[in-house]
Amino acid sequence: MPFRERPAGRAVLVICAAIAFYAAINHLGEVWRAIKWVLDVLAPILIGFAVFFILSPFASLIEGAIKRSRRFSPGEKAARRLGVTAALLTVAAVLALVVVIIIPEIRRGSATLAEILPGEIEKAVVAIDSLADRAGVDLELVSLGDIDWDKVRASAESLMPRGGQGLLSGLVGTLGSVLGVVFDLVIGVVIGAKIAIEKEAVGRFFRRVTSALMGSSRAEKLFHLVSLSREAFSNFMQGQLLEACSLSILTFIGMLIFRFPFPAGVAAVMGLTALIPVFGAWIGAGFGTLMALTASPARALFFLAFIITLQAVDNTFIYPRIVGGSMKLNGLIVLSAVTVGGAAFGFVGMLLSVPAASVIYTLVNEAAAKKI
Repeated sequence: MPFRERPAGRAVLVICAAIAFYAAINHLGEVWRAIKWVLDVLAPILIGFAVFFILSPFASLIEGAIKRSRRFSPGEKAARRLGVTAALLTVAAVLALVVVIIIPEIRRGSATLAEILPGEIEKAVVAIDSLADRAGVDLELVSLGDIDWDKVRASAESLMPRGGQGLLSGLVGTLGSVLGVVFDLVIGVVIGAKIAIEKEAVGRFFRRVTSALMGSSRAEKLFHLVSLSREAFSNFMQGQLLEACSLSILTFIGMLIFRFPFPAGVAAVMGLTALIPVFGAWIGAGFGTLMALTASPARALFFLAFIITLQAVDNTFIYPRIVGGSMKLNGLIVLSAVTVGGAAFGFVGMLLSVPAASVIYTLVNEAAAKKI
């Protein structure tokens, strides 16, 4: 009998775990720094697995289409490589297209906003001051012409690093951080593509290692959990992408009908931010409201009313059916999961809350079925 399964062995393991937990509680700073260091070292691998989870459903679809093709019938490995490569190129092309659409729109909108905003603020100040005078209230609002811009500029300069050396070191540090992120991302994409190409071999390796360390029964439970998670994340990504595309198209059509400014850029931003479950589209709504402000404040309010109506329809009818249907979850469970995940873990929690809820829901149903 292995030592860990004997009573004495279990007692020793419990005591060691209690000592480790007590030490960790009393040295939380050191523990957090150690965890952060490990995560930084493993960042390319973690990114690789994330890329694999994202690429896998699209690569499988393309690979299946290639295998079913009668005119073009490569081997098994060639079809897998073509599927992964096509999925990578498709994702890169879509992102590049979105960026090409968004950046010029942001530049034009920002330039227009910078031209008209001071005048609109001045008009608002005058209007509020006039209303206050009629009501007999002295607000003493500051006019834009009364602002000491030299003082504002001096205050802004005081926030900048002092001396060329400080500025240079800040730029070098920022450049180093950006290069580090780019390096991790590139290596992560390569690792993710490699895992997607050789996923069967990688799965067999992890199964052997896990079975040797944990035992066959526990390893099977773990792999069942991993399989559920992979299926849930794949279904979620497909549903979320379909939801983002539908919301982007509806936004674009509505903006053309009501003649709001910058429809292509705003619709693209709405689609990107809609990848964040339920609440992400409101980020795009804020961007669209700013762009509508370039026409007039009234148009901005009209756009905001349009987005609120569209979001109400989307959250009530479209999102629960598309994402909830792909995840086989009730709309109330989806909304509750996103709310709790966002409150607990922010953006990452919102993104992963729906797949996590699907896995928990499936496990609860399986446990209940065994009890019945």
